[in-house]
Amino acid sequence: VAPGGTVTLTYSAGANSCKRSWPSTLPASQTSGTEVVVISETTQFDLICTQSGQDDWIARTVFVTPTGAVPKPVVSLTSDKSSYALNEPVTLTWVVDGVRASTAGECRASGGWSGIKTVIGKETFPAKFGGDYQLLCTGPGGSGVRKVAITVSGGSPAPPPSGGTAPSAPSVSIRAAAGAVNEGNSGSTPFNFTVTRTGSATAAGSVRYAVSGSTRVFASASDFTGGAFPSGVLNFAANETSKTLTINVSGDNVDEGDEAFVVQLSLPSGLSIAAPANASAEIINDDAPPPAPTPPSTKPVAGTIKITAAAEHVRANPGGSRIGVQWKGATGSIVKGPVKQDAINWLQVNFDSGPDGWVREQAIGPAQP
Repeated sequence: VAPGGTVTLTYSAGANSCKRSWPSTLPASQTSGTEVVVISETTQFDLICTQSGQDDWIARTVFVTPTGAVPKPVVSLTSDKSSYALNEPVTLTWVVDGVRASTAGECRASGGWSGIKTVIGKETFPAKFGGDYQLLCTGPGGSGVRKVAITVSGGSPAPPPSGGTAPSAPSVSIRAAAGAVNEGNSGSTPFNFTVTRTGSATAAGSVRYAVSGSTRVFASASDFTGGAFPSGVLNFAANETSKTLTINVSGDNVDEGDEAFVVQLSLPSGLSIAAPANASAEIINDDAPPPAPTPPSTKPVAGTIKITAAAEHVRANPGGSRIGVQWKGATGSIVKGPVKQDAINWLQVNFDSGPDGWVREQAIGPAQP
């Protein structure tokens, strides 16, 4: 949207209550609705809902540009060096828009390499062609392109890079059913994603999906059932417009911090790919951390504090599973701590209202100035 434009937010949650990051006149007990918000800058809208003491979170980003148009994808593409011997390994690394808020629907390689690529990746192959290696990514806002030039001693000239077109109907996109799910202590925990087909659905079609580590703390192959990053093909029958993709995460008792992963759509057949072409999810660590030595703290036990961050997740133990949210200005008393976990000082607080538990020391301050 353009500066000062309006955004219509529509949501529905199966929960007891919901907190909204935007100004709202609706009570917390109302867990569905449609609201119109005026924004002047690019804004992330957060919705945190609580059910039976557990909270879940989802976010959507709305871009504000001078013309109100969706921004073009911004592509970064690098090579490990610029000159190679024939058949020496070449490594190309790329990322589009920082992944989580990607405006790209599809990325295509041309010139010295080829194929449909995910919005983040690394690829190694033998050096055979000298010249330009191009990655062109398209989305609703247009196309973004980046080239790297390499020389190959004794290699052949690379074909010239080609142009590309934006995805066309019918198209598929993907969204996570939940932004974050507890890992579990054993077996498999399902993370569900919805892949939706729009446009004509009279013919069959298919699209590939692949899982990779996302931003912040990357999930690894061992976090998934079978010990490998899941991948496969989703087949749409004629007149089928939606499919549920389930990614199974392995539960364990290891305290390892929250981890994130992304599911990327690629290689459509009888379809095109629309934004969002990838969806992220977070594996929430629900294992107790090992005991840690007590670090020095400027906040004494029994001190009266208030939350100074915009919103702070309350944990069952230092760095452990989330049990609720306290918002800026919430007051309470420190009853234990600090305890150091994951390089963070944690304090146990009994709040005057809402959930009690462990919060980050950096997110609180004295109740009185």
